Amino acid sequence: MSERNTALLVPGHVDVDEVLTLLESVPGVGRGALAGDEAPRIGHGRRGGRDFTFIGWRLFELGGLTLLERSEDVDSDEPEVFVGDRLSSAHGDAVFLLYEEETAFGGYTWFHAGRLEERKAVDGRWGEVVSRGLREEHVVEDIDPSEWVWPLLAELIDEGSQLILGAPGLRTDDDIAALILSTEPKVCARDAAPAAQPAEPTEGRKRDKLKGFIKGLLKR
Repeated sequence: MSERNTALLVPGHVDVDEVLTLLESVPGVGRGALAGDEAPRIGHGRRGGRDFTFIGWRLFELGGLTLLERSEDVDSDEPEVFVGDRLSSAHGDAVFLLYEEETAFGGYTWFHAGRLEERKAVDGRWGEVVSRGLREEHVVEDIDPSEWVWPLLAELIDEGSQLILGAPGLRTDDDIAALILSTEPKVCARDAAPAAQPAEPTEGRKRDKLKGFIKGLLKR
């Protein structure tokens, strides 16, 4: 995951303050976690006659997208689910895209009208190639070694990006990077404020991830 191959896209030009207010309301985050290096990048673009908003946040870009990695149910207060639910409630749709070429991993998650509507991922990080749908997971057979997972990943990124951008969609990590740059994203930090106290530790990657980010802020 990185800031060039991970994107959260929403239809229309969403107000920056609305995005910041939403992110600081994510359970376990708070105002202090939107300052400095943790400040999100937000940009507005237009493609194929459609306005859209790009949101980039280190919590997703470096921490990963939980829904693409897990086959089991994910809590509703998982940051990715929390943000997707609320953005799609307000604006109709929200799509997370990831194309990680180096590790052969990626796909998309689509939120519509306040709920997770679809998840499609291809994961070749551990030798065998696994395909994940909304509620199922299976090993992909008959992979062409000359093409590996790239055609499968391209199809998923194309499918997911068209939900926001229309046709033609994106197909590579370079396409995602170029789209992000086209929005001229700006770092949108809240004024420095004491970081929120981390929530009581619970099991799961989300709590560990958020605690790590907040602990780093407290040491500055």
